[in-house]
Amino acid sequence: MDSRDAILNERYMHEGETEEIDVWERTADAWSTSKAERDEFLSMMASLDALPNTPAIANAGREKQQGSACFVLPIDDSLNDGDSSIMKTLDNATRVHATGGGTGFSFGRIRPSGATISSNGRPAMLGPVGWLRLYSDVIGKVSQGGVRWGANMGVLPVDHENILDFVRCKNMEFEGNTSPIYNFNISVGMTDRFMQYDRTNGGGELWSEIVRGAWLNGEPGLLFLDTINNKAPHPEKIEATNPCGEVPLLPNEACVLGSVNLANHMSNGQMDFHHLEMTVRTLTRMLDNIVDIQDYPLPQIQAQHQRYRKIGVGIMGLADAFILSEVIYGSPESIQLTRDWMEFVQIVSWDESAKLGQERGFYPGWQPGMPERRNVVVQVVAPTGTISRLAKCSFGIEPIYAGIQESYILGRTEPFIDKHPLRDSEYFITAKEVSLDQHIDILCAVQAYTDQAVSKTCNAPEETTQEQVEAALLKAYEGGAKGITLLRENSRVNTVLKDSKEEEDEELVPAGLDKQQVDCVGGSCEL
Repeated sequence: MDSRDAILNERYMHEGETEEIDVWERTADAWSTSKAERDEFLSMMASLDALPNTPAIANAGREKQQGSACFVLPIDDSLNDGDSSIMKTLDNATRVHATGGGTGFSFGRIRPSGATISSNGRPAMLGPVGWLRLYSDVIGKVSQGGVRWGANMGVLPVDHENILDFVRCKNMEFEGNTSPIYNFNISVGMTDRFMQYDRTNGGGELWSEIVRGAWLNGEPGLLFLDTINNKAPHPEKIEATNPCGEVPLLPNEACVLGSVNLANHMSNGQMDFHHLEMTVRTLTRMLDNIVDIQDYPLPQIQAQHQRYRKIGVGIMGLADAFILSEVIYGSPESIQLTRDWMEFVQIVSWDESAKLGQERGFYPGWQPGMPERRNVVVQVVAPTGTISRLAKCSFGIEPIYAGIQESYILGRTEPFIDKHPLRDSEYFITAKEVSLDQHIDILCAVQAYTDQAVSKTCNAPEETTQEQVEAALLKAYEGGAKGITLLRENSRVNTVLKDSKEEEDEELVPAGLDKQQVDCVGGSCEL
């Protein structure tokens, strides 16, 4: 049994299902509103042209049909008072994880450690980092819908008093970091002011620590909050994202994702745009249906999600599509194809959402001047580490890891050996052969035509210097990326993917997840 069949059997098949088609039929039945829709959804999935995120497959047909993968929950500076208190949000997070979702949090409202507590006049024992450790410990005991360990994102604004402690909290070299934070990615919420002025005017120590952390083990990532909010179509400010960083969300908001298999739409070395259009339209309609049909883990999440009806139509199989187009990943030709393909996906998905808006009404939060369609935002590019295996294509927009790779997944101690079917092509290259600049070029090319954000791990050789890491972070910011995760080869102890020809290799998961959370390659973000 290969890794794909094992994942299908262990994560997606329900009791009584014996064939793959049973999974697609159940999923199509769950999210369709007519026989015609059901047939379209079934054809799209059975042909592996596109798939929704994991909860929409794994939970379809269950008593509680929770179909979203991504959530952001608010944390206020209160221990127990209010619906967004520290302990109430922790309880809510465990409820979300039990349904198969991943969660993101901003810890920015929590007072600094040592600050005075007004109710008793005593200093706060725990600041944001202390509470982050508690969240990690508790949520680490809860699996996501019984299919994998919970993954999370912790964000702290760059101007928070405890930001240096936060930047260093996953660096075990620092004294006091004896309790690992093993199921959280962490990202610093950057501002334009810091990137353009403070970084070189008084913020040098902080910036150096950020760069050093990214160089040391990929932590922290950067989240460019002003870029996100300046381009957001709604007036409320975003403070956090889902675990893999591709879905910026408001407090108590969710998003349901799906990805189009670009490789499946190639014909004789060319993109079949008619086929691609039909798939994008079908997937857009399916995701919009899920917003209404699914069961939500909390009533406040239902209210917020249905207010703006955020969905995420994305792509996977980009590296495979390059090979079939006879271009090299990261080359100027591949960058142009990326722009062409993603622009087409954006135009078609926006158009289909506009048509749905005419049929079903705009999102309830619509105000004059906001996009006139069914969903306020429509595109997201997720890692797809799980559903891309089902679709038999390369992960998201990542380069191919190896021609023959060992996959340590599903809790197995013995790896699955996966052989890439296109490995003998002269256009086949692996992640190690893609330069850091080329990784960022692909990231920014996709971001230019994605109204939410993009998950991509920008891999770097082990010999990459801190100066080169700094240059890469600045290039991503200046290129319009909404965030960046950079991972240097051999900077992690645990590995999920290995080249079968080597004893050791680099980890290809976004920063902050260990072997338990392999799926953030495809993520709790796009299960």
